[in-house]
Amino acid sequence: MTTNGDEFVFLKLTAGDTPKYDTSRTFSLFPRRHELGTLLQILK
Repeated sequence: MTTNGDEFVFLKLTAGDTPKYDTSRTFSLFPRRHELGTLLQILK
């Protein structure tokens, strides 16, 4: 997980011969406070 304090992005690294990564969509706390519940579910 990476954050700048207001936005959160989750990173997924797949190991192998050639490591690959993928990112989630950006979860923002402001101005959409309703995403806080979604973010907490992911962290749980």
